[in-house]
Amino acid sequence: MSKKIRVSTVNMNSDVQVLFINASLITKALRAQMAASSITERMVRNGNAQPVMEPELNENGEPKVDENGCMVEKPVLDEKGNQVWKYQYHRLDDEEVKNFYENVAPFLKELVDAFDE
Repeated sequence: MSKKIRVSTVNMNSDVQVLFINASLITKALRAQMAASSITERMVRNGNAQPVMEPELNENGEPKVDENGCMVEKPVLDEKGNQVWKYQYHRLDDEEVKNFYENVAPFLKELVDAFDE
């Protein structure tokens, strides 16, 4: 027999800090996210951000090759199992700089300032 869900009512009193999630905050967060995504997508598209790959080895410790004679590669993962990326020089175009300074930087500053109060 399964356990029943129980609901309890608790009255707690304490001082807490509250971050109000309103339309303004959501709009700023979305604009910052869209600007950052645009820059990131362009970096990947232009080859300025690339996943780090390494040769896959066979049982003899030699690089594996596919049927076309090309080396088989596998992604390099960090200690947490996340894909490792290498980043190269990326020049922001005018629109990216504008988006960064109008959306990303002010949002992050306002968010950090709110937590400093």
